[in-house]
Amino acid sequence: MMNIFKAKNFNFLKYAPHAIAISALFILIGSAFAVKEKSSLLGMDFTGGYALNLELTPSLEGQYRQAVEIALVRSGVRPQEIQVRELSPSNQVRIFLSRTLESPGRPFEVANAKNTAAKIDWVVSSLEAGHVGIENTSIETVAQNWSEVSGQMSETMRNSAIIGLFIALVCIFIYITIRFEFKYAISATICLAHDILFTLSAIGLLHAFRVPVQIDLNTIAALMTIIGYSLNDTIIVFDRIREDSIQMRKSVFTQVINHALSVTLSRTIMTSGTTLLVLIPLILLGGSTIFGFALVMAIGVIFGTLSSLFIAAPSMLFFHKKEKNNQQKIALNGSGH
Repeated sequence: MMNIFKAKNFNFLKYAPHAIAISALFILIGSAFAVKEKSSLLGMDFTGGYALNLELTPSLEGQYRQAVEIALVRSGVRPQEIQVRELSPSNQVRIFLSRTLESPGRPFEVANAKNTAAKIDWVVSSLEAGHVGIENTSIETVAQNWSEVSGQMSETMRNSAIIGLFIALVCIFIYITIRFEFKYAISATICLAHDILFTLSAIGLLHAFRVPVQIDLNTIAALMTIIGYSLNDTIIVFDRIREDSIQMRKSVFTQVINHALSVTLSRTIMTSGTTLLVLIPLILLGGSTIFGFALVMAIGVIFGTLSSLFIAAPSMLFFHKKEKNNQQKIALNGSGH
């Protein structure tokens, strides 16, 4: 099975500059959209918002979360602006609402952004209009069950996420330097940073076209998973390059890299393909809760695989040439003395 996909004599490095240029352009465009949409791009985990606990009228069908989501979306809420969690028992739900609902023309701004009672009334009315029954006891205590998600806590979570990603990259850099060499480590780190930026740019672009995806803790979890996935793929390629550089000593280094990419291509495609076989059903059938995570993962898997071929390997060639040039300069200086 490792020989199903063959790319004999394919010059991957020849197309690397084109791939890098296209990727850089995509990141610039995606970043511009992300900055433009930043007010709504960050999820409730990072911007704060509101939470409301309600006890719904028990029904034989169940599916309370879906019923609440449908009712609120019909009233003008975007899917990424709400999170609904079923508690125990399942007819008790906790509804999280984004601060973006207070933007001009949005439901809470219309209802009166400074009036908490007006916001609660809007939520209750929207649920009742969507035929979602609420227990009378819950309606009587609805004001006590309304709370605000702290923006300060969200800022701390955002900073922790950034620090976590940075520490992950540093640890990976140290690990690969020890296992391989510096030129491998810096190339792998550049590749991983590219994967993160590319995925975030894709999120910004998709969000601008109203695809229900945001940057929240689920997205950060997906990015951390992508880092591990892409790193594994890159290490497989680098390991083969290191082996081939010993076995193909008479070949130039570009031939070594192209050969290593060719012989690992089948394994790379099969690994990515089987992962996507799981992610695609999650995107299509998993519902709003898992949609963002699965979509970000799918984007990362596809382009993380391509980056191993067209970003990591060419970067390693660049640093290999710099290393050789430095060694030649040192040798010339030494002979001069």
